[in-house]
Amino acid sequence: MFIEDANVQLRFGFHNQYHYEYEKAEHLEQFEKKLRHIMENYA
Repeated sequence: MFIEDANVQLRFGFHNQYHYEYEKAEHLEQFEKKLRHIMENYA
């Protein structure tokens, strides 16, 4: 399963494994901020 935006891709695998693909640390920070917003407001 993949979750992504324009700068980051989060890939989930078996046994709770996951991998982020991104070029800059700030891209990952922005992506995680978006995920937190979704969890706080829609879960």
